[in-house]
Amino acid sequence: MKRNLIRWSTALLMALSAGTSWGSEGGGPKVPGYLKLPKLVVNLSGDRRPHFIQVMIQAYVETPECLEAVETNMPVLSNESIMMISGKPYKEALAVTASETWRAELLRRMQQKLKSLSGETCISELVFSDFIVQ
Repeated sequence: MKRNLIRWSTALLMALSAGTSWGSEGGGPKVPGYLKLPKLVVNLSGDRRPHFIQVMIQAYVETPECLEAVETNMPVLSNESIMMISGKPYKEALAVTASETWRAELLRRMQQKLKSLSGETCISELVFSDFIVQ
């Protein structure tokens, strides 16, 4: 019993130190597919009370080169998202059409930014998997 515990512990430590990703086959995002961007919590402009929005964005990438470009430029893409969303008024965020309008605008802005940085637009679709306004 003790030997089995030692074997399992050793195997687990070896796997973790080798960079094995538990719970996902292949170790990373599959291409083509959706890549989760970091969750954003951003202040919205508006009335006297502070208002926030929490957004979870996923970007569709089709090639390994685009995946690398998006991962490399993730801080720039996060900044682009923050700058766009933080300039939006609170009342606009409450509109039923806000998430679709913002999604399309953010997709265009990210594609332009990636085109200038990597030579390709790389992202063909954006999805908001969370859009919570407070």
